[in-house]
Amino acid sequence: MEGLRFRVLGPTEVRHDGSVLALPAKRLRVLLTELLINANRVVPPGQLIQASWAGEPPAGPERALHTSVSRLRAALGPVGDLIRTVPGGYLIELEPDQLDLAKFRALVERAGAADDPRQQAHLLGEALDLWQDVPLTGLGTESLEGRPWLIEERLQAIERLVDARLAIGDHSAVVAELTGLTREHPLRERFWSQLMLALYRGGRQADALAAYRRLAALLAEELGVDPGTEVRQLHQAILTGDVPTQTPATDPIEEPADNWARHAQLPMDLSDFVGRSEVITEITERLSETSAMPVVTISGAPGVGKSALAVHLGHRLRGRFPDGQWHVRLAGAGNSPREPLEVLGELLSLAGVDPHDLPADLDRRAALLRSTLADRRVLLLLDDARDARQVKPLLPGTAGNAVLVTSRNELAGLSVSVGARGTRLTMLDPAEALDLLAGMLGAERVAAEPSAAAELAEVCDRLPLALRIAAGLLSGRPDQSIAGYVEELRAGDRLAGLAIGDEPDTAVAATFALSYEALQPQARRLFALLGVVPGGDLSVPGAAALFDGSPREVGPLLETLAAGNLLQRERSRYRMHDLIRLYAAGRAEVEPGADAAWQRLIDWYLRTTDAATDFEYSPLVRLTERVFDENPFTDAAQAGAWLEAEEQNLVACVSKAADSGPYGVAWRLADVLRHYFSINDRVGPWRQAATAGLRAARAAGDRDGEGAMRHSLGALAFTVGEVEVAITESAAACEAYAEAGFGLGEAALLCNLGMAYDDHGESVQAAEFLMRGIRAFRALGRIGSLWPALHSLSNVSHNLGDLDAAVAAASEALEIAPDGYAGVVGLLNRGAAYRLLGQWDRAEADMTTALAMEERPSAPGQYETALLYADLGRYDEAMAHAEAGVTISHRDGLEFHEASALNVLGIIRGRQGRWDEAARHHAEARDIAVRLGHRAREAEALLGLAAVALARKELAEAFDLGQQARELAGQLRQRIVECRALLLLAEAGRQAGRADDAERWAAEAATIQAGTGYRPPVAVNR
Repeated sequence: MEGLRFRVLGPTEVRHDGSVLALPAKRLRVLLTELLINANRVVPPGQLIQASWAGEPPAGPERALHTSVSRLRAALGPVGDLIRTVPGGYLIELEPDQLDLAKFRALVERAGAADDPRQQAHLLGEALDLWQDVPLTGLGTESLEGRPWLIEERLQAIERLVDARLAIGDHSAVVAELTGLTREHPLRERFWSQLMLALYRGGRQADALAAYRRLAALLAEELGVDPGTEVRQLHQAILTGDVPTQTPATDPIEEPADNWARHAQLPMDLSDFVGRSEVITEITERLSETSAMPVVTISGAPGVGKSALAVHLGHRLRGRFPDGQWHVRLAGAGNSPREPLEVLGELLSLAGVDPHDLPADLDRRAALLRSTLADRRVLLLLDDARDARQVKPLLPGTAGNAVLVTSRNELAGLSVSVGARGTRLTMLDPAEALDLLAGMLGAERVAAEPSAAAELAEVCDRLPLALRIAAGLLSGRPDQSIAGYVEELRAGDRLAGLAIGDEPDTAVAATFALSYEALQPQARRLFALLGVVPGGDLSVPGAAALFDGSPREVGPLLETLAAGNLLQRERSRYRMHDLIRLYAAGRAEVEPGADAAWQRLIDWYLRTTDAATDFEYSPLVRLTERVFDENPFTDAAQAGAWLEAEEQNLVACVSKAADSGPYGVAWRLADVLRHYFSINDRVGPWRQAATAGLRAARAAGDRDGEGAMRHSLGALAFTVGEVEVAITESAAACEAYAEAGFGLGEAALLCNLGMAYDDHGESVQAAEFLMRGIRAFRALGRIGSLWPALHSLSNVSHNLGDLDAAVAAASEALEIAPDGYAGVVGLLNRGAAYRLLGQWDRAEADMTTALAMEERPSAPGQYETALLYADLGRYDEAMAHAEAGVTISHRDGLEFHEASALNVLGIIRGRQGRWDEAARHHAEARDIAVRLGHRAREAEALLGLAAVALARKELAEAFDLGQQARELAGQLRQRIVECRALLLLAEAGRQAGRADDAERWAAEAATIQAGTGYRPPVAVNR
């Protein structure tokens, strides 16, 4: 396709005919990127699900993936058909020049085949020019971390380019570049050897030897190892003057035979980490034990540097754990510590376990992790654990691996149960505290006032966090002496606050107070107001709303707080340390105008969220009216990125407002978020926000809000398959909407109730609610909103035996929404009704068209088509579709569909005379139906088992099962099933010599046939 270009070597981008095609949501960009980096290869669904949902797949992940692929195709417009659904997954087929990554690899390959170093350099330079930025950006930090091979490909190309330039004598020119490369990648020995060679060939032998010494010192400090053979040999050759004239070839990197993916997840090490030498030596020895798997815990007061030490240790020990270094934040210090079951899912995904293969229970997941990590050498850093219960299931079981745990608590339980060795961090010793100050303030400044610096360390009680805050403030006062600052700290009896002793929280708060008092008035006020923020971080516009100022005014104030280490800047957002947040909340309690600031912030969140959801997350029915005036977002992609970044904060705001007000904003914010949560399968945040919103509405006695929140909870329950809960919540929401006079909401909830009752097999109640809802929609003139309800009405009418009504409802739905998913469902429903009416040609036409329209086969489409082919006597085709229906239902976890597909298999095998197989399928279907409480499917299973008994001449059992099926179908008003049961009983009566009963049952069946138009297939009457 001319004029089409895809880019992943930088922000993922699609250009068509010179224009950039906008992708409206981060998940679509992630999905496209995963397809592009696997271009021209089939990508299994599991791989795409893992990439799209980052190890947290939604309920029904295959269905969610199908929806995301459809949205991606639509977003790509004219080029969307490049993404194909194929056996085994999805495929995007591209020409080499259409994807920058493919073009990069082709140029590198051509360079490898070239003999002339100048041509090699030209080709490799052209390849590297394609790297416009950091690859896979805009997808979250985890995206690139999961693709280390992509960075590795670039680094290997750079190495080969340097080799080519050295071969053509470009020694001096590459020295500057290699100096930067060794600084950027200090542990990559190949760059150091190239730098040494370039320096030597440029006549700088002493500098080349100095470079080797720097590398040797660095490797000894970081990894405790010597340089590799290649570098040592080059060093020796430089010493003797026996350097080869040709650049040593780069050895190919051998991939592990078992395709194990190495994950190096450790956060960045502190560049100015100091001290703890004895502790580091002790823990290093423990983690290096090989006789059994070592578990080491680091505990201590908040702010004492537990996580910093653990990360520092992890980097030092990387070479001893070649299979990876995994880092997991357990959030034990917060109100919502992560559950071991969830964390195990993340760890198993890192180990390459398909999300579909994850066991559901804790013990089996823990056992699978132990099996997966057996004979591996992985360092697992579990950061911020709450207790031993949270940690124990996460532990590997074999030597070679090692576990490092940080916690505010001692975790004595781990010492008892698994022999963990604990280390409790205390304050820094005097020398270490001075080293820390020198690293932050500069060695010259500390050396100029050594006594004052030592005194400052003592005033801060040598607590790392207190020292960093103090040094941060001094850094902002270059003209102030250290001695003068110490006098400030001692003034006003502040020593008591810094004397931590047994109360580390109090001591840390006192240190924060000193930092707070040192701020200028405007920065001080902003810091105090930040104490009302319930979320994890804040953007500049959010802070501006809180402060009642402009982003231009607030930005420098945030930078002032960040410079004093009271905030941490993460790109364009600002995060507060947990303990600093606690102190800020205390300041907010006495800050004038803090309540008004909270009102401004949550009002801003409501307006901005409403604007963000207006692009693609605005539902058909919502009680909350539009609250924004001018949309601050330029497109759906920008709005979606904002929602994703703010999700945690939005839920936290709803929860806080539900507890302390404003209650109306709490439930309205949750209401505005409902469709965003639904579309993106964000079940956990959805439940938390809707539950808090309901609490707020009740606290205010607000029936409107209660209706909106119970509507949300009902939709959530329906999404996750909690049908009874969906019925209860939807009924309550419908009642509240009726009281509020919200007719559109009442109509929607009536239809929701009908669909929920339909899923539960309660067809009579389903029909009642659906008809009421449809009438209400018609009265409101909202015909375009009717198609989902008409689909359900068609299905319900089919179950009740009103086949003409089933055809009419499906046909009307097709007129309203003839395409896509809506069109497929309409055709399947109408085809099923035509089949029962004996109009098999029409049925086959609808079924065939529906299957052709399906981008991804559905279970109902398969087993309904199977029934049609069984009625037509085409049993091989019928079996293929029925078995596919069972497979799809089982894969997607849709047990009620699995029961239907099993019943269809039983019918087909029965008509083929394979009664043992038929009995097994119907028995399995009955077990599922009974467990789910789905009586309609149970009736079908009973009828199938009765047919098996009749074929085996087991007439007593046939009568018993047939009567059960008839009675259950009669209770449910499932008239077609009741008719089939009567026909079976009539045949059983004839075989048993009960002529009167047989005649009566046949007459009753004929009456139903006359009333419904049902025409049994010939196979049923044989």
